[in-house]
Amino acid sequence: MLDMAEEFGYSVTQFHHAIEAYKIRDVLAKKGICGSMWSGWFGFKMESLDGIEENVALIHDAGGCAVVHSDSAVGIQRLNLDAAKALAAGRRIGLKITDGEAIKWVTSWLTSRTSCPIMRILRPPTACRRMQRLRPSRKIPLRCGGSLTSTARWRKVKRLM
Repeated sequence: MLDMAEEFGYSVTQFHHAIEAYKIRDVLAKKGICGSMWSGWFGFKMESLDGIEENVALIHDAGGCAVVHSDSAVGIQRLNLDAAKALAAGRRIGLKITDGEAIKWVTSWLTSRTSCPIMRILRPPTACRRMQRLRPSRKIPLRCGGSLTSTARWRKVKRLM
């Protein structure tokens, strides 16, 4: 995928369901590509057999952009627990990752949304205006890599706040 992107002149900003991203963590970090991963979901089908619990922590440790995500409406409410599981797995193998660094795997602040590669490219102005109108007096956490451009997604985010 990365070779094709280079050959045809487009950029990859994020790999979703990047179960084996730890294998190319140095490449992802060098190119500034995020990996959107689960904290402990692997081995459920053949292409996910090489997944490891330390995946998120290893991407972060290499200087890459690690994003903990969920495809489930139930799981998205507990991303903090998934980040904690990934953090614990990283600490078990000796990685020095702080709690503050780990929470970045789940959130991104509205005031620093340009630090998230997907937000730099998409810059959904209507979504940002909606977020500012919702709570103008305080910072709103956004998921790095989440799409705030669709109305349905926006309603879901608004309900969770």
